[in-house]
Amino acid sequence: MERDPIFAFDTLYTNPQIQLLKLSMPLLPSDYRSFLAVYIKFLELRHTLELAEGLRKTCRSLQSEQYTVPDKETLEEYFESISSYLSPEDNQKLSKIRNMLQSMEQFKQMMPILEILSQTTGDNAGGEDYMDILKGFLSEEQLSMFQMFSSNL
Repeated sequence: MERDPIFAFDTLYTNPQIQLLKLSMPLLPSDYRSFLAVYIKFLELRHTLELAEGLRKTCRSLQSEQYTVPDKETLEEYFESISSYLSPEDNQKLSKIRNMLQSMEQFKQMMPILEILSQTTGDNAGGEDYMDILKGFLSEEQLSMFQMFSSNL
């Protein structure tokens, strides 16, 4: 059975004493529950800070490592895992991001073909013409995204 990432995160940043307090919440009069909720959040913050202090040395050693962008499959899995936690508006935004990433990936795959076509025409202007043709297939939104990210290609 696959674990819920939210549950896994909450499990990491809590301890048995905090969990007992959470379970005792229904036993208290309603007037005291809000105080207990704030106290529980304080304990979780304190526990998290204690864990972070121990991780500080580890983080310093990780700073020397290079970050690499996750591959397409990992990003797709991530997008799938968060979609159920998003509002409909945020899901639409996520869908636009996914479409933009897919368009960029397709464009990257076309780049070698464009280079070959520009070499066969013998001039660089021909390559620019092919680029303009390919840009014509993009929607206005995709085109603006492409122009914004084209310096990263």
